[in-house]
Amino acid sequence: MAIDPENPIVRLLGEAAAREAVDPDAAAGAYLRAWEMATDDYEAAMAAHYVARIQPSAEERHHWNATALQKALAVGDDRVAGFLASLHLNLGRSLEDLGRIEEARTAYGIARDAATELPDGPYRSTIEDAVRRATIRMGRL
Repeated sequence: MAIDPENPIVRLLGEAAAREAVDPDAAAGAYLRAWEMATDDYEAAMAAHYVARIQPSAEERHHWNATALQKALAVGDDRVAGFLASLHLNLGRSLEDLGRIEEARTAYGIARDAATELPDGPYRSTIEDAVRRATIRMGRL
């Protein structure tokens, strides 16, 4: 199932992400509004995924990445299938940043496996490349 571009949370997040490089403060405010407006686990997972991006510390990024994944796993249908790999990837990075290397390796492995379920294309390639780079970093630690 594809992400519904008419969903108000999806629309708000997309518009904010498009402006993030130009006006990061406005984007951050929109991400937090999306979190507050979320009406179910699906919307909350998407909002938390974006809120994690704006956090100033590794601990806070980890909290929001873990929240995004927890909410996504609670959805219980295939609406989240398309971004589970990304959620695991981001969780892995936040664990890596906290020095929790074995947990990071596990999250990256799950991201790698989840990426195999994605259709061929740029998004899948981006996820696979990020996992490859993480695996190289993990090999050095």
